[in-house]
Amino acid sequence: AGEYIIENLAIPKKDIFSFLSPPLPWTAHEWLSEVIMAVIHNMAGLTGVVIFFSFLIAITYSIFFKMLKSYGSNILISVIMIILVLSSSQIHWLARPHIFSLLIMVFWYYILEQYQYRDRNYLYLLPLIMLLWANLHGGFMGGFIVMGIYLFGNVLKVIFTQKTERPLWLRKVKALALVTMVCVIVSMINPYGYHILVFPFK
Repeated sequence: AGEYIIENLAIPKKDIFSFLSPPLPWTAHEWLSEVIMAVIHNMAGLTGVVIFFSFLIAITYSIFFKMLKSYGSNILISVIMIILVLSSSQIHWLARPHIFSLLIMVFWYYILEQYQYRDRNYLYLLPLIMLLWANLHGGFMGGFIVMGIYLFGNVLKVIFTQKTERPLWLRKVKALALVTMVCVIVSMINPYGYHILVFPFK
């Protein structure tokens, strides 16, 4: 698919690989991943593709492990946690586009955690990440789910905390709501427009 996009400078709207059925509508939601894979394949073959995704997998868990250590947790607990995460996700270690979502989700979570608990505001990066993510893999919907959890949690804080603390949580609610809306708009910058938001539910 990536080679077709590079050669024709167009993203296929119909399934061009099924020869025993009429052309079926196809949403190539992973088009950017496919282009990246095609470029790597043209340069280094299948071995290059495997090495590339192996690197992405390794860096994903390396960053996650560093995140755990940055919270000041016991090194033994961090090691046990990362082993559990590695073993539970090993079935998904494939040279496929969802690996991009695995890596991006770690960064996404880190940015939200930093804002929520360490007063470091990197929220402005989320729309830029979403622009890339929405064109790499349908897993970008997971980003909205995680943001929704943080947003809902802060709404509960506004409702149930003392009045003196409410301005802090209200500020967080407003910031997260604004960034979420911007991310929704940005996610529609793709070959399928707003349809990409409906596609994962189909």
